[in-house]
Amino acid sequence: MVHREQPLLDPHHWEQRYRDGAIPWDSSRPDVHLQRILQEHQIPPCRGLDVGCGTGTNTVYLQGLGFQMTGLDISPTAIGRAKERAIEQNADCQFLNADLLTQVLPLEPFSFVFDRGCFHIFEDPDLRARFAARVAALLRPGSLWCSLAGSTDGPEREEGPPRRSATQLCGAIEPHFEILELRATIFSAETHPDASAWVLVARRRDLLYEA
Repeated sequence: MVHREQPLLDPHHWEQRYRDGAIPWDSSRPDVHLQRILQEHQIPPCRGLDVGCGTGTNTVYLQGLGFQMTGLDISPTAIGRAKERAIEQNADCQFLNADLLTQVLPLEPFSFVFDRGCFHIFEDPDLRARFAARVAALLRPGSLWCSLAGSTDGPEREEGPPRRSATQLCGAIEPHFEILELRATIFSAETHPDASAWVLVARRRDLLYEA
C-alpha cells in the first residue's frame, strides 16, 4: 500500500505545492459533481463553507449562485489566489487561512459545506472521525455536507487522490450524519480521468456525539 499521510498532514507540503504550481487537482472550473448535487438535492442559496477551497474556484462559483460563501484553506498562497479570483469576478466571498482540524474557528454555523478532497487525506480513522466531527460542529442541524473523496476501486496508483473505502468514509461520519448519497464515480475527467472517487452527501443529525 502506498502510504502518504504524513506529507498530506503537513501544512508546509500544501503551501509548497501551491507555490510551485504543482496542483493538478485545480482545473479552474467548477466541480461537475457539485453542480449535480446542487440540482438533484435541491440545495438553495444559503450560508456555505468550502473546506480546502484552494484557489477559490468553487467558492466563487457558489457565491455567484447566490450563496454567502466562506473559503477555508491551510495554504496562504492558495488563499491569496482565491482572493484575487474573487476580486476579478466581483464575488464578495470571505476567505480564511486556517486548519479546520487543529484551530478553533470563530464562525457562525453554516447551512452547507463542500469539501473537494480534504476528508480523504486522513489515513488514521481517528483523524477522519475528528474531521467529520469538526464539519458537523460547523453545520446547522439538518444541513448538508457534500464531499468528493478518492476511492479504493480500480488499480492502486502512485499518483492521484488518496484512496478510501466506503466503509472508511461511512464509519467516520455516521455518528454525526445521516448518509443521503454515496455514489461511485471518477474524480475529474479533466484532472484525474483514471482516479475512482466517491461522491458523499450527508445530512447533519440533530444531536452530536462528543468528538
